[in-house]
Amino acid sequence: MAKNTNIEFKSFVMKQKPLIDASMDKTQVIKTSYTEKEHDLLNALLYTLQTKTFSQNTLDFWNNQSDIESRTFVFTESDLRKLAKIKDTANDALKDIIRGLRDKRIEIKNFTVTREIDGKIKNVKQHHIGSLIESATFEKIGSSISVKLQLSPVFVLFARKDYNIENGNFALIPYEKERDLSGLVPKKLLEWASKYDGNTMLLRANEEQLEKICNKQPAFAHYKRILNVNFPKLSNLAEFKIITWNSKLKFCEIDVEWKIERPNADKSPFSSVYAFIKHVRKHNVNEILITIDQTEKVLCNDKGVLYNYDTLKIYSTEEAEALWQMIYDYHKKKVSSV
Repeated sequence: MAKNTNIEFKSFVMKQKPLIDASMDKTQVIKTSYTEKEHDLLNALLYTLQTKTFSQNTLDFWNNQSDIESRTFVFTESDLRKLAKIKDTANDALKDIIRGLRDKRIEIKNFTVTREIDGKIKNVKQHHIGSLIESATFEKIGSSISVKLQLSPVFVLFARKDYNIENGNFALIPYEKERDLSGLVPKKLLEWASKYDGNTMLLRANEEQLEKICNKQPAFAHYKRILNVNFPKLSNLAEFKIITWNSKLKFCEIDVEWKIERPNADKSPFSSVYAFIKHVRKHNVNEILITIDQTEKVLCNDKGVLYNYDTLKIYSTEEAEALWQMIYDYHKKKVSSV
């Protein structure tokens, strides 16, 4: 049941909307966004950590790991070059990109973490200013070079598939199709539009949003030219067209019509227990949802009531509440481990 939802996500990178909307820290002496190569490597690392299974003694790499500590991952230099799409054969090309990610402080607002406060587990809004890659160590091993990347706690959190599924608030970016694009502006446009639901949308962008997409320009009118130049680069993915341009109030409205099929991230059945129950009641009536102690099979009838497969016993409200939580946790974990 849960597997079909995950298959939809497989060719997409889960990217938290606060990360898409993030700005470079205003305290920096040099205020600049990520370069295209830095952007590519960042997304590639997210995608790699979301889709690759790291195992040790059959335990999933993410199990029992803290999301408030830095984590170190080891890659080969050649793998990182492929992830960043580096064709430059110079030895320092990869180092320059990693150094750029390390030295730029990014400001990310309003993402959610789970913390214990006064003995109770609560969801807390967070604000982060800092680097996503904290350090990199290059080591020669035989004829090859390995790179140890120390990723910040926030980056590790956003890379976790289970975190994204549980908290929602992420966009699904078509990973390979974005990598095929040339230029940072069309990639940022694609990510900005991916935050919203619907196959046809009328999106409103203010000056601050246009600044992030096109990089800061000396005059508001320059953004219109930049957008129109870059819209055709996205023609295989979506049709973009400016409908309204208001230079006085400094905003525009852009019509977006998608040409690719996109999963709806915000309607993931795993965004909450309530969303999961609605999904099951609509799509999985009279299917075994969980087997307890290898014998007790639990199903949901066409009225949304949980019952026992063998005895046809209807579970009480109190029993059902605990069972729904158990079933939700089971299927969410199943999706995260695929």
